Amino acid sequence: MEAREYFERIVLPIFERLKKDQQAHDLQVAATIVISHTVDYISEREGGKISAVRARILEREPDFEAIYEAANASKHQIVKRENSNHKGLTNPHRTTGSLVTLGGSMPSKLLQAVSAQIVLLDGRTLPLISTLQKVVDVLEQEI
Repeated sequence: MEAREYFERIVLPIFERLKKDQQAHDLQVAATIVISHTVDYISEREGGKISAVRARILEREPDFEAIYEAANASKHQIVKRENSNHKGLTNPHRTTGSLVTLGGSMPSKLLQAVSAQIVLLDGRTLPLISTLQKVVDVLEQEI
């Protein structure tokens, strides 16, 4: 599957479903993963390294790093890469309710009524939907 086809057939439909059902934890995680994987498809199309495409996306949208690391944590349970600014982030699947959290010990009961967020190790929070939207907009221009 080519980058454009992946983006149009996988990324956009999942993200659109999430925007309509923002409390759906499965869609929060799925959207984070498929949006992150778009760099793989762009890289394949260009015949280059994933790291180069990722760096280019990060230059245009720094919050892509949080999305990328959330996807990575969901795959590996915890971010272990030595070169990651987010080493130690934990799997977002461990969270219940409407929160995607990476690391930290925020009590999920207090946050269940809040829109989905990414909680970083440094305590910063990013609203999931608007952060994903910024990344999707950049990726759409790249493909």
